[in-house]
Amino acid sequence: METQEVISRIKNALADPEADIRVDGADCNFTARVISENFAGMRPVQRQQQILQAFKDVLADGRLHALTVDAVTPAEWQARSADGLTRLG
Repeated sequence: METQEVISRIKNALADPEADIRVDGADCNFTARVISENFAGMRPVQRQQQILQAFKDVLADGRLHALTVDAVTPAEWQARSADGLTRLG
């Protein structure tokens, strides 16, 4: 699986043109940081489920082995950045 396909699937899952999506990894193991207002009011597990749903087929057939998702709102990201916690993954 290519990085651009991972990004494209996340964008389609969110339907948020303002989302900031950063993906690191290769082949079948990726880490994604997704910053979106769409996550407001959602629990962390709900955020991850929303993203992972877009990868259900490739996780099932083995084209993707692992996708770690860090899903936050812009306000949460700003607070994390202020604390120096901005590393992807």
